[in-house]
Amino acid sequence: MLIEYRELEMARSSILRSTGPRGALCILVALFCMSCSDEGVRPANGDTPVCAIDPFAIDFGTVETGEFVDTTVTITNAGEIPFTCCISTDSRHYEILCVTGPDTLGQGECLVLAVRFQPDTVGAIPGTIETGCGACGAISCTGFGVELSVCDIEPRELDFGARCIGEYLDGSFILRNAGYGIIRGEIGEASEHYTIMAGGGPYAIGAGESVSVTVRYEPAATGLHTCVIETGTSACPEVICTGTGLYAWRKIASGTSADLYGVWGSSSSDVIAVGTGGTIVRYNGSSWSEIHGIASFPLYDVWGTASYDIFVVGAARTLFHYNGYSWGFMNSPAAGDLRCIDGTAWNDVFAAGKGAMRFDGSVWSVILGVDRSLTDMWAYSASEIFMVDTIGTILHYDGTEWSELDSAINTRLNAIWGSAPDDIFVVDAEGNIFHYDGARWRRVYSIFYSDLRAIWGSAPDDVYVAGQYFTVLHYDGEDWEMILRDGTWEDTFYGIWGSSAGDVFFVGTGGAMHHYGRLVD
Repeated sequence: MLIEYRELEMARSSILRSTGPRGALCILVALFCMSCSDEGVRPANGDTPVCAIDPFAIDFGTVETGEFVDTTVTITNAGEIPFTCCISTDSRHYEILCVTGPDTLGQGECLVLAVRFQPDTVGAIPGTIETGCGACGAISCTGFGVELSVCDIEPRELDFGARCIGEYLDGSFILRNAGYGIIRGEIGEASEHYTIMAGGGPYAIGAGESVSVTVRYEPAATGLHTCVIETGTSACPEVICTGTGLYAWRKIASGTSADLYGVWGSSSSDVIAVGTGGTIVRYNGSSWSEIHGIASFPLYDVWGTASYDIFVVGAARTLFHYNGYSWGFMNSPAAGDLRCIDGTAWNDVFAAGKGAMRFDGSVWSVILGVDRSLTDMWAYSASEIFMVDTIGTILHYDGTEWSELDSAINTRLNAIWGSAPDDIFVVDAEGNIFHYDGARWRRVYSIFYSDLRAIWGSAPDDVYVAGQYFTVLHYDGEDWEMILRDGTWEDTFYGIWGSSAGDVFFVGTGGAMHHYGRLVD
């Protein structure tokens, strides 16, 4: 009798739990054999053994060398006379994995063979499975061995060179099947700098077929970026991508031909620059526009706490404020030109030129006499204010008293910036850069015949200095490097400001405005 389906499933589950992967096919053979006996089978002739083979000939088709294909054959006694089979094969390419069933087949009983074709040569490979029973004869096998798939990738490496952040470049490679089998895999990558634009994901290509893959390099940061494009199969090698991300230099049309002396912004999309003739130009994130009618005197510096709280200083005591809606002059007790402005809060602002003064949120008051011609300042906190003058003096204000730092510098100092009270840089008119480490001042760099006029940084290891000849120097925490020199002796950068290391503005002679970092409009 046929066994019940539930019993068959229970038997299959039990065998699978106790047998390894190689025996999986034989397990199924055993289960099939358990279900093949049927008392209802009757021979066509009661006197002659009847052997039924399904299939009586096996065609394994085309198989790559080293690979294999498995199948099953069922031998059934369709007569009344028992017979015995002795299974064997005459070829190394055909393997009998297992035989399940009784040694002697009675009426209606069956024998199930698991047969594997695994060619190790190329070409047609005939074979025979002997049953060892005259009633059954032999089972013929045919198969065709082909070479393993040959994967050809061109090119194996994609070199995207140097690209500016904000730009991208596409490259491509072709994966081709140069063999006879089928290559299957999946194209993928894992990088913030590289994206597969076309040809990614799963693929299956036959002989002579190919897949074209397009890769985009769009650097998200500076530096060398390497990416491995996975092909998803051991038959095909990986594709290596390399590229270098750079910040970009870009000249920006400021909308004015006036010399620009100071620049500041509340964000990367809100930047203000000031200059001669009362010039004010402002960037809104997409374009620059000039603000007219505010002042006629030269404007030297700009600083603020937000887009709605901006201070501007200039010649002849000029001092005015923007409140988010309109510009208005402020009462200034200054004795002459105001060259610089900085602060720590909306109610703690310092301005200097002929002497220095402080704004407490209500009024400005003088805190240093006019015997000093101050050129620049840097405000770290309300009690850590540093200023420089035209004779090399470096002043410190602790919120109450002034003191001079012993620097042994006697040249005109044009600008000062620091990341902390023990990490301060100053630059002079003779191309020197000096550094203070909290204990002493020392010269750390010199560039001859170049008046250095501005300094700004985003971090101790990201400092910019600029000046004559449209020169820009950069400090990475270890060394100074010239990264731009793009003008004549008449061309000078007077101001620097940035929102980050990747967004820095330089302003100068003739309305010059350069941007360094990620691309902006």
